[in-house]
Amino acid sequence: MRLRLCAAALLVAACLTTACETDFDVAGNWKETIIAYGLLDVSQPKQYIRLNKAFLGEDINANAVAQIADSAALIEPVTAVLEVYNDANYNSLSTTYPLAKIDAMQEGIVKDDGTFYTSPYYLYTTAQALSSSKWYNLKVTTGKGTEISARTSVIGDFPITRPSADNGLNLSDSTFLLRWKHHPESAFYDGDIILKFAELRTDASQAIKKTVRVNVFTNWEPIGVQANEIIRFDVNVRDFFAAMLRDFGTEAANDPNVIRRDLEYIDVAIHAGNKELQTFNSVASAQLGITASQNLLSYTNIEGGLGLFASRYSKLITDLPVEVVSYEPLSCSPEGKQLKFTLHPNDVRYPFACD
Repeated sequence: MRLRLCAAALLVAACLTTACETDFDVAGNWKETIIAYGLLDVSQPKQYIRLNKAFLGEDINANAVAQIADSAALIEPVTAVLEVYNDANYNSLSTTYPLAKIDAMQEGIVKDDGTFYTSPYYLYTTAQALSSSKWYNLKVTTGKGTEISARTSVIGDFPITRPSADNGLNLSDSTFLLRWKHHPESAFYDGDIILKFAELRTDASQAIKKTVRVNVFTNWEPIGVQANEIIRFDVNVRDFFAAMLRDFGTEAANDPNVIRRDLEYIDVAIHAGNKELQTFNSVASAQLGITASQNLLSYTNIEGGLGLFASRYSKLITDLPVEVVSYEPLSCSPEGKQLKFTLHPNDVRYPFACD
């Protein structure tokens, strides 16, 4: 999901990088530092936690050390559990789920290429179902006796009420409507409209079904919204067209082989993140401006270690209709013209009629 997870990945890299300078003096005895990263997601069948250790490398290039698996991987036995509590004060323990160590690549999870080793790629996982009415504590003990822990609430399901099967996407006004119910554990939201269309090309014998995800808002905070209240978010249509052209990308927008694109359906995705994830995003974003200090701050909610333990939830409704009145403003907008979106097939002017 989105929710600035690229930034979350940068946290792990930043933590490791700050622990592997090549020119320094060790002032004290070596201490094992554990880095944990996990985003609990009630909507997913499995939960994955990444556990690593920071490392020191003297008289050797840090990039070279990063390519050695046991420099950052926890080779010794690790006891990792997810404790489930009935209350937000973590006084009433309900049950404990052990986390099993797996080679993620054997489950089809491939780590992006980069400075650090890519294989083996170990994760810790459980297939136990999570509940939004519970609170969770990650507890890890390494073979060297190092202990870390971290707590988080989790976000549960919430309905999207607009667009719907009865009220599809309407681009005929200056704004179109997004409506969903606010989950009390969500501190911010991202929103996407996924366009589903048939692309007719000169280099293909028949139309190709394609999708493009258009991000319509990011890091939106429900300030003043009460738990379970319907959130009313109006998206500016002109801004949506501009975002559509941006997210198609230059290559797709200028592809000379495209004859036309016929919009068929849309999906709507609302992504929610809890307070811990919001705080991390805020700290990470503060480091990106031209006024940022060279001494980078980093947010961690891992007691005894470094990293991030938080919660997210993505709500998706699929194959929603596009109102007939939407096709002309889409097709006739400067962005729609460039992308060669058509009028509605029942329009006598189909496929194009805009000069």
